[in-house]
Amino acid sequence: MESMNLSPTENYFLTSADVVALYPSISIEDGLAALQWFMKEHTNIPANLQNLYLHLARFVLENNYVECKGLDDCTIFLQKIGTAMGISFSVTYANIFMLWLESPVVHEFEQYLLLYKRFLDDLFVLWNGPTIELCHFRLRLSTANPNIKYEWQNFPAIEDAVDPNKFDRDKHRGVNFLDLNIRIIFTSIPSCSVMLEYGVYRKPGNAYSYLPYGSYHQRHIFRGWLKAEVCRLLTHCSNAEIWIEECRKFYDHLRIRGYPAYAIKSTFRAISWNQRPDLLKRKIEGKKDPEREFFAEFRGCVFSTRNAPGCNQLQEHMNLSLEPLKMSSVCDIFPSRAFFSVKSALPLGYALRR
Repeated sequence: MESMNLSPTENYFLTSADVVALYPSISIEDGLAALQWFMKEHTNIPANLQNLYLHLARFVLENNYVECKGLDDCTIFLQKIGTAMGISFSVTYANIFMLWLESPVVHEFEQYLLLYKRFLDDLFVLWNGPTIELCHFRLRLSTANPNIKYEWQNFPAIEDAVDPNKFDRDKHRGVNFLDLNIRIIFTSIPSCSVMLEYGVYRKPGNAYSYLPYGSYHQRHIFRGWLKAEVCRLLTHCSNAEIWIEECRKFYDHLRIRGYPAYAIKSTFRAISWNQRPDLLKRKIEGKKDPEREFFAEFRGCVFSTRNAPGCNQLQEHMNLSLEPLKMSSVCDIFPSRAFFSVKSALPLGYALRR
């Protein structure tokens, strides 16, 4: 947002929304159609594997069982709409579905969308265009699928969000998105300009139940999480004044929680506003993933076990060439071989009775 050059105009607006109960609202047939579209348009997966993945996805979606012990007559239910939360498939599946759903609408209004960001079921829009078109955009998204409902921020009902006659410019100058409070700032000194200003957003129900200072955790745990939170405030504030104010609030909540002033200040002194560019750069570049790098180089999977008597004999009896998988009809989805890895042994304390 900081790198955007906004020309001085009054037609900048912010809007954000949350999808209501996304996971259980996705129709299975719509979800599979989205999955098929994504594999065809955005991947190079062979056609035979696409059919296999669709078959496996249908099996997962049609075999979600929920147990309810509070009912006497029937305690187990089969979920017929949507996917269950908590399984690894759900996140990718829901993300692909939303991409399939929103892509036509985003392309239709892309001339007005300076910024369109979505994290799973939360979306954020920086708009530059007529207000009536923004209402039309919200209407198109809200009616793209009969099962998907949006809650637009600052609007109690969808009818208000899509009605141009109820459009309030002031309400569209600031929104909350994830843990950010984002605002449009118009300045006239020294010259007319438009900028995006943001700070940390905290939900009204936040109890600030930080780790008690009297806890038996090791002392470096307290220093570590305090530093991490100050760094988060550093990257989530657009200027030094907002960051300093956020640090003051954080300090006050820590003192109420029982943290001594010297412990807080020693951590705060280690962080300065000048460190922000480096922190943002590291966030953009991301951290290296050793597991991904290993797989990319060796195209193999790793079988790991604890160091214990019998490890050598176990390795001798294992077929690390994965021959049974190679002989299957879908062998190309498996790595060519496996590697044997031995981790350090468990500490003796784990085996002793407490």
